[in-house]
Amino acid sequence: MKALAKTFSVLSACCIMVILLGGCGVSEKKLKDAEDRMQTLQANGVPDSLLTEARVLVSESRTSKKLGNGIGAKTQFDSAMKILAKAEGNYGATTTEIKPSVETTRKSLGDRKLNLSGAILKEADSLLAVIDALINANKWPDAKEKCQEVAAIFTGLEKDQQLAKEVKPKLAGTWSGSQAIKEEGANAVEKKQFTFAADGKIDIIEERSGSTTPSFKEDWKFQSAGTYDVKGDTILIAITHEKCLKQVYQHLKGKKWVKVEKAPYDSVITGGKKDRYMTYEFLKGTFKKK
Repeated sequence: MKALAKTFSVLSACCIMVILLGGCGVSEKKLKDAEDRMQTLQANGVPDSLLTEARVLVSESRTSKKLGNGIGAKTQFDSAMKILAKAEGNYGATTTEIKPSVETTRKSLGDRKLNLSGAILKEADSLLAVIDALINANKWPDAKEKCQEVAAIFTGLEKDQQLAKEVKPKLAGTWSGSQAIKEEGANAVEKKQFTFAADGKIDIIEERSGSTTPSFKEDWKFQSAGTYDVKGDTILIAITHEKCLKQVYQHLKGKKWVKVEKAPYDSVITGGKKDRYMTYEFLKGTFKKK
């Protein structure tokens, strides 16, 4: 009877050891739940660096479980849970502390945006969209940092808006000028004319005639149309239409000039490929207003 009891005791101890080594204390569901918690924390803005150790421990716990090391699996899993609990606590405290100031700053920026217009307003909207995306993703620390950055940029945009209000009324009218091209044997004249309408539309005429090299002559004229806006003292021109009124070239081959005449065209311009810009100071210093 004593021998039987002793045998039963040994078998019981072996069973307990097998259970521990088998890792029944750490189920695959628990490991998956831990991974889901980490994913949620990361999605809510907890830096990946704070979750790396927990992620490694969960992976090691799964490996230990597969190898039959139940004690190791449980130890690693418990350590991962402590890290996650701390991360969740810190995230909650950080959110409680940061969220109100972020929301206040975002509202303030929205109010400041109401004083902006045109290209400056578009830039402001793009900046605010980044903040809104971070807020929607619950990434409050990142949103706070971006709010501070955007607030500083807004100060510059507001200065640009004020300067633009002063510059834009001065543009209305037709500005024209010509330039002689004399470099490296050239002998040509280029003329440009910009007509700024009060409603934001622009018409541009550009032409060139003469020799631009000793063996090449140009005679062309283009008319472009589109819209303009002002940011600070910079004139932003968006070309939407272009006409070629004439386009004639001559190449010197031997002692004979060979003429190449291209057909006129009238094209719609898309994708901003003909857009340009210049400062008001450049316009004023290079062209005369009629």
